[in-house]
Amino acid sequence: MEGIMFNAFREKHSSEDITEVPAPKEGALFHRCTFHKLNGAVLKDCKLYGSKFVMTKPQDIIGVTLTMDCDTFTNVELSPEVLDYLLLLICRTSGNNTKRLAIIEKVVGHDRSVQLLKETEYLENQ
Repeated sequence: MEGIMFNAFREKHSSEDITEVPAPKEGALFHRCTFHKLNGAVLKDCKLYGSKFVMTKPQDIIGVTLTMDCDTFTNVELSPEVLDYLLLLICRTSGNNTKRLAIIEKVVGHDRSVQLLKETEYLENQ
């Protein structure tokens, strides 16, 4: 695990298959772990080097809170569905309408975007 300073982390997880929502974590290292559910999880100042987000349903990722920085996402693999959900967050912002909507249309697609927005809005309002 080149370039990773292990002593800087409060907890260390390596090559774990994490099938349930983890308890809140702060300053933890997840190296090459596979996450199946993150709905409601809190991963503050955690590093996810080489980990995978394999969720395929909105209910398995809605409500996750993570620190958004380059180190957190170094070599993180996202399932196509997780990537779509992240791009849809951009769709919900304002400003840069032409550019923002063009990206969503080209990458996620109109019909898929509408479907995912409806699913996520339903889940968020439950």
